[in-house]
Parts: sequence; structure tokens; C-alpha cells
Amino acid sequence: MTNSVPKTITTFILTSLLFLSEINAIIALASPPTPVKDCALSRRNWIAGAAFASTTSSIVNPSYATTPQSSPPPPLILSKSSSTSPPPRIEELGAGFDLLSPPPLKAVDAIYPSSLLGLWQCQRVVVLVEGDKDQARLAWKVLGGGDASVSDDVFAKQKIERFYTKFIDPPTLPTRSTSDTGTTTKNPYGYEYQGQTLTGVVVDRVFEMESRLNEKIPQEQPTPGNTNKNTGQLINGGGGDSTAFKYETVKGAIVELVVVDRTIEAPSENGFGYNELIRITTAAGGLAPGNVIRAARVKRRFRRAFDKDGNRVVEGLEIVKTFRVLDGVAGEIPTSTTKSQIQFFRPTSTSS
Repeated sequence: MTNSVPKTITTFILTSLLFLSEINAIIALASPPTPVKDCALSRRNWIAGAAFASTTSSIVNPSYATTPQSSPPPPLILSKSSSTSPPPRIEELGAGFDLLSPPPLKAVDAIYPSSLLGLWQCQRVVVLVEGDKDQARLAWKVLGGGDASVSDDVFAKQKIERFYTKFIDPPTLPTRSTSDTGTTTKNPYGYEYQGQTLTGVVVDRVFEMESRLNEKIPQEQPTPGNTNKNTGQLINGGGGDSTAFKYETVKGAIVELVVVDRTIEAPSENGFGYNELIRITTAAGGLAPGNVIRAARVKRRFRRAFDKDGNRVVEGLEIVKTFRVLDGVAGEIPTSTTKSQIQFFRPTSTSS
């Protein structure tokens, strides 16, 4: 009886150990260790992935120095049209105007009636100033009012200016051979008046500018020779038209005036005139380097009339508007408006 008990305990212990070993075997089968072959395969996959990442990096950031046989791809250009001409400097800016890269002028010059040929006396007076008066005064001065000591007084108190102007024949244009077509080149200075085709005249802008500026020099101011006179000159390369010119005042200020846009109203029974946008370039002054660019639109309209003595006169209205300029582009909204009355009449010493 006593010997059977230890035998039973021994049998139970052996059975339990066998059961635990079976459970461990099951757990081992559920989570087998990674074989050596699989470890080598994982390393090869990792090396291949690193090589692919390196190749991808070289595609995103190519190094043409290490591959001399390759050439960089052409740049990607986004364009709305297939034209090879460069796009305009400004696009979709409303009525803004590019002063630095303007389109060709629509008219070679403002045309006046042929009967105005010769010397005339001009008088003009400011009648209305609206908006920024400083901008209006500055535009009036650089467009001919001048920087003399009396200039500001003439503008502010709306005094009458008196000076001379001169109308001259237009430059002779080269005649183009049209023997094949049998047609002739249209005269850009021609106009129709009372059934006749006439050639108009143009204003001598340099003569008018010098006369207007020099009339404001005080009489007591010494003027030996031409050393103390305002002088002007065309700067268009001698082409004959008056698209661009510059002048220098007695105080040493240099002003450049360039017409960048022009439309005209040819002479007729109802009158004549023109509309010009002028790019104004002056020195910055002070310590600021470079130049300052401004813009002014000048509209003039004239009509022929007679004075009380029956003499031929020309009466006109001038409207000058200034605009803000940013990076060479004139804005759409004017900053000031100046209206002036103009009258031409023959000098008493010149027959009509």
C-alpha cells in the first residue's frame, strides 16, 4: 500500500512534463525563428531598396558634371500662344500703358492746316487745375513752363504766357517704288479739305520749347551769347519727326520728352487736334541715383476763327493729365488735370 503511492506521484509528474513539452513544441511551431536563408534575402532587398533610392535622388536632382555625355533637358515654357516673339512686359493691367516698351505710333506727327505755315505768336493761360496740384504744376513746368523764378507764379496765379511758335513743312519721306502695283505710298501728312487733298504742316517743337522757356528769363538777368539760354534738340537720330527731343534749362536741368502714343484728328471744317501720351524723364536729384520717369497725356483741339478786326486766329483748348508710374508702367487713373486756353495769331510784322 505504501509503495503504490510514490509510483502514482511519479506517473503524474512524468505525464505533466510530457504535456508541457508538447505545448512548447506547439508554441515553437507557431513562431518559427527566421532561417539564415531568409536573413540573407532580407539584406539583398534592403540593398536593392537603397540603390533605387539613390537612383531616384539622381533623377530629381541630376548632376550633369558626373555625366558629361548627357545634356540638360530643355526648359519648360508655359505660353498661351506658339508665337516666337517675347510676351509683352505687362498683361491684363486694364488701361495701364508700358512706357518703356511702347507699340509703334499710329501717326507720325500732329497735323496742322497748311495755311498755318510760318511764324505765329502764341498766348496761353491755365484756367483750371484739379486733383494733385503738385503733380499738375510739375507736369506743366517740364512740358514747357520751365524752372525760371517766375514759373511757379505764372502757374499759380494763372498769368498769361506769351511766346512764339513756328509751323514748318513736314520732312520729305522716301518714295517707295510701286511700279508693279501702280499705286503710290499714302502721304501720312495728307488730309482732305473742301474736296482737295492737301499736305499739312507740323509744329517746330524745339523752336517753340526754346521760345516758351526763354520768354520767362527776367530781363535784368544777363544772357551773354547763348550761354544762359534754354536750348533743345531732337534726339530721334535725325529722322525728321518730333517723336523725341530733350532740352536743358539755364539751371542745368535736363528733360527728355518722348511721345509713346499718339492719335490725331486731321484738319477739317470742324477743327483739328491730337492726343499724345508723353514719357517724361528727369534726373532724380539729390543723393538718389538714376532718373525719374513720369507720364502725362496731352490733348489739344483747335479751330480756326477771326478776331474782332477780321484777322485769322486759331483758338484751342489743352487738357493735360498726369498718371502714376510704377516700374515704367503708367496707371489707368489720372492724378491731376490741368486745362489751358491757347490762341495763335500772326505777329503784326508778318503779313497773313
